[in-house]
Amino acid sequence: MLYKIQDEPDDHECGCGELIEEGRWDIGYRVCLECGDKIAKQKKFTVAIPYGKGAYQLIHNPEELKMTNQKEVRV
Repeated sequence: MLYKIQDEPDDHECGCGELIEEGRWDIGYRVCLECGDKIAKQKKFTVAIPYGKGAYQLIHNPEELKMTNQKEVRV
């Protein structure tokens, strides 16, 4: 679902029709909390973890992150 973001609305309204609080608008948010939450849940992030005497390792899959504990005994 796409949300239209207006550049300079008079009543600080989100694309869904809900009004955006004045304080939220003043710090630069142009979507309401509910729409912002939906947008944030759609984004995926990559985690970089440091290894001793090595470079950072990029982890894309959350399951791989569970297997990176160096102290864990693997069978």
